[in-house]
Amino acid sequence: ASIIMRRKESKAEELQEAREELASAERDLRGRSQAQDSEGGEIIRTDELKRLVGKLRGKSAMHKKKRQEVSELRAEYGVLQRTEEILKQRHETVQHKLQAMEAEKGISGYSDTQEELERVSAIKSELDEKKGRTLDDMSEMVKKLNSMIADKKTALAPIITELRSLRQCCQESSQEYEEKKAQYESCTAGLESNRSKLDQEVKALRDDTSQEENRYHYINSMSEVSLFYYNFILITSVGYTNR
Repeated sequence: ASIIMRRKESKAEELQEAREELASAERDLRGRSQAQDSEGGEIIRTDELKRLVGKLRGKSAMHKKKRQEVSELRAEYGVLQRTEEILKQRHETVQHKLQAMEAEKGISGYSDTQEELERVSAIKSELDEKKGRTLDDMSEMVKKLNSMIADKKTALAPIITELRSLRQCCQESSQEYEEKKAQYESCTAGLESNRSKLDQEVKALRDDTSQEENRYHYINSMSEVSLFYYNFILITSVGYTNR
């Protein structure tokens, strides 16, 4: 029925196109006839007129043929519709009889179960087929990925070799750096200890220097005071003697 409907639609479209072409040719012919009548001159030649008449006859024949085909398709579609209704009625009758027989045998629902099993089996087969295609696609993808990985490994092999040598140099440099760092820290600790001792010695010497400077200034002051008293006594003694 669906095929007949598609054919019917196709023929209907072709019929519509033929009608449009026929109408266009008729309008063209009428226009030419009106132009001839209005101007009074012979515009259309005899051979051209014959050609137009033959074209119109061909279009008319095609139009009749297409209309006949559409009528046949409609009739066939009606027959098919009636056949479908009869088959549906027969199917329902057979289903009722089958259900009655299943009820008599004590196996009600067997046909429905069988149909369901067949449907499930068909679905399972379809899923298995899809699964097989999916596995094939995955296998092909894995092959492509392995090939890409192999190509990348080949391309990265010299870089990895160079990286290994650089890594070894880095390890050696790191070891040397740790050794030098330990030496530096040890030397720094020793220098820091010596600096602390020197700071203490310098502080002690500064304290001694300060004390000695104080003592020097004190002695110097005492000397000046003693000299002053000595001169004073000397001057006093001389004055007294002169008297």
